[in-house]
Amino acid sequence: MNTTSTKIDTVEKIIQNVVNYLSQHGEMRTAGGLSGKVLQGEYGEISFIYTTPFNKIEILPGEYANCMLDVWVAKQGKVLSVSWDPMEITKFKKGEWVNTILNIL
Repeated sequence: MNTTSTKIDTVEKIIQNVVNYLSQHGEMRTAGGLSGKVLQGEYGEISFIYTTPFNKIEILPGEYANCMLDVWVAKQGKVLSVSWDPMEITKFKKGEWVNTILNIL
């Protein structure tokens, strides 16, 4: 399997686990200065923001008006930024956080 396929498979599993986690433990919040709400949550030192087209965040350009997930880790900053429909991974920084999401959440 090539590296791109492995990366996409890993990110798809992260998305699935985080969205499932947020559906049970997340909270709708206003995202700093944006018009609209996002589903946010935390697990230890990992923070998540999940946005869908239904959140009505008007500041996002049309090509980003789809589903988006951003993941931050304390002291590391943003480690994942991905949108899908279609899939676009704009940031993916490997680390222990990946194992936490794949094996614990």
